[in-house]
Order: sequence, then C-alpha cells, then structure tokens
Amino acid sequence: MKLSIRRGSDLVRMLAVGAALTVAPTRVRADLFFDASGIHAETGNRISAQAIFTLLPDDVLQIVLTNTSPDPEAIRRGDILTGIVWDIAGENPRLSGLTVSRGTSDLYVARNTIDNQIPLNGRWTFRGASSGPYAYANDSASFEYGVSAIGGGVFGGVRGDDYGLVADAASLDNPSFTRSAFPLLVGSATFGLSGFTADLASITNVRFTFGAGPSHVLAAGRGVQGAAVPEPSAVVLVAAGLATIGGIALCRRRRLAPD
Repeated sequence: MKLSIRRGSDLVRMLAVGAALTVAPTRVRADLFFDASGIHAETGNRISAQAIFTLLPDDVLQIVLTNTSPDPEAIRRGDILTGIVWDIAGENPRLSGLTVSRGTSDLYVARNTIDNQIPLNGRWTFRGASSGPYAYANDSASFEYGVSAIGGGVFGGVRGDDYGLVADAASLDNPSFTRSAFPLLVGSATFGLSGFTADLASITNVRFTFGAGPSHVLAAGRGVQGAAVPEPSAVVLVAAGLATIGGIALCRRRRLAPD
C-alpha cells in the first residue's frame, strides 16, 4: 500500500511539472507590412518600397526598409530611397537609440567598389517625440516619426543621397548609376529603436521618401499584419511539457505490464 501511495505522489508531481511547462505564456512576434509604388514625376521610372515593422523583446521596434523597384533603370538620384516617416495613433512613445545595419546588402562606395566594413550608425538619423509633428522644408510630408539619410530641414546636416537605397533589380552597369550619389546601399537596411510601448497596429500614415528633397513621397496603404509566430522559447516549453507527459504515460505502461 505504501508503495502505491508513493508512486501516486510521484505521478502527481510529474503531471504538475508537465502542466506548468505546457501552460507557460506563449510570446509571439507579428510583423506589420507596408508597401507603396508609383512613377517618379521627374525621372519617369517606377519606384516602390516596403517596410516591415516588428516588435522585438525589451520594447525594441525594428524596421526593415527595402527599395523594391522592379525597374532596372530606377537608379537616378531621385529614385534612391532615402527615408521613411510615420505616425503613431494615440500614445506618443519616446523612441530613441537608433541602430542601423545593412544585413546582406552591399554598400557601394563607387560604381565598381564595395566596402561593407563602413558602419552605418550615424549615417541615418531619427526624429520623433511627443513634440512633433515635423515637416520637410519643402512641405512634401509632415510626420511624427521618421528615419532618414538626408537633412530636409528636419534630420540635421544635408548629406545628399548618401547611404540611400537602390533596388536589387537596379542595373549597376547603366551610366545613370555613375551619376548617382555614393555611398549607396543595394537592397535594404534594418533599423532598431528602443522605447516602443504602443501597440504595433497603431503605426499609421507610413510614407517613403525618395531623393534628397525629398523629391518624391509615396504613401503606403493600410498595414498588413503578418501571422503571429511563437518564439523559440515558447516552442521549447510546449515540447518539454509534451515530452514529460509522454514519459509519464510510458512509465505507467511499463509498471502495468505483466512480469
């Protein structure tokens, strides 16, 4: 009888551990996508861009900004993607601490010269606080928050189109590429901002800026929410819980099996 009671107690404890593992809160990350496209009024080329906003742990807002133009000729100075601006509905979080990385994008410092060792922090600038909104000197866009590689009367010193983005589809052999600003990033750049305490869905009025003026602004439509994906830690917890329960079942079968 005592042996049965002890086994029963062990089983209860094991079930409790398994239950604790399986009901642990699941953390998820969900992306918010914004896209826009159009014809540049001055260059006549098709320009387009995408931004993916993601809320990371510790209230970090990540933005992956990509020049998505399918036009190989969209490499004139006005076609360079130089910034993104947006508003946040309701609460005005005080974002700060901009970080910039190039991911797998190449940084051209001249037509035939790539130098991916140049750091991008300090090449792009952030503006945004509850004291907004801001407006470019040419009134092409007003906004509460923005990240840009140009001054425009908002972001500090004028840097032309340097460190702006051209699309992967750009024909770098085209003579227009030599007349573009340098350095240039081909593809995308990733930005990080700390202090994002709002809901991701509150991001609105996203616009992409091209050129040094900026000479063209594309307004994105309503953001598209990506599917929520469990973070690895949550998956491990669930798997561990299932493994524990599976182990208990196996133990019971072995104990009940005849000698």
